[in-house]
Amino acid sequence: MKTQNPITFVLFVAICSLSGVLFVIEYNTRYLDVVRQGFSYISDPILFVANLPIKSVNATTQYFGTHDHLTDRIDLLNRQLLEMYGVAQQYSSLKNRYEELQKVLAVQVGVDYEMQLVEIVGLVQDFDRQLAVINVGSNDGIEIDMVVIAPTGVYGRVLDVQHNTSTVITIFDKRHALPVTVKRSGLNTTAAGNGIGGMLSLEHIHRRSNIKETDLIVTSGIGGVFLPGFEVGKVVFTQESATESLIRVDVQSSVTYDSERYVYVILGVRQSG
Repeated sequence: MKTQNPITFVLFVAICSLSGVLFVIEYNTRYLDVVRQGFSYISDPILFVANLPIKSVNATTQYFGTHDHLTDRIDLLNRQLLEMYGVAQQYSSLKNRYEELQKVLAVQVGVDYEMQLVEIVGLVQDFDRQLAVINVGSNDGIEIDMVVIAPTGVYGRVLDVQHNTSTVITIFDKRHALPVTVKRSGLNTTAAGNGIGGMLSLEHIHRRSNIKETDLIVTSGIGGVFLPGFEVGKVVFTQESATESLIRVDVQSSVTYDSERYVYVILGVRQSG
């Protein structure tokens, strides 16, 4: 059996005794405060350096954690902002539609006609054509040649009918013409489309026809398609030619091709009950 090293044992006993003495001195006096303070000057920098990697890792983790949190928060706020913008746009659209419906429903066409309020759901436009698509068709009782009017005047007539939609040829279409009357003078003529939404031309107007700018043009009822008395537009330009007996007359329509959303289809004369 190997004997214990006496030097180690003596050193152990000495350390224990010294520890006991230091404990008694620390407990009963303040003599060791200076020694403790001196050791702190040495140990604090060592502890600071030893803890620096841990503090750096914690600071980095906190930074990226805060950055990720802020990024997520910004994304959430952006989504909420887009949602609020969408709601605002929907509200604005509904408000505009409500105002348009109020304007259309306020039209006093007369009690002599059966009318159906419809919505324009599409436009077909090129150099010659000025067509509109409405959201009613044969299932709703719509027939070819039924007159379509806007709140301010004549818009066109039904050209083609499907089950749930119909195509309207507007009065601006180059292929379209309608019988009209100059309200002031009673002159009967024809207003033809010229392919420009908003403008018409009066055909075969003689220079002695006594037509003036601002003259009101209305439907004459000749031909039986367009009922008489509906507003078409006003004369805005006349031009005579030195070599011809006919003059040019331009009419500004009372309706606009691409600004109308709700129109009426005249189903026919109301039957007296």
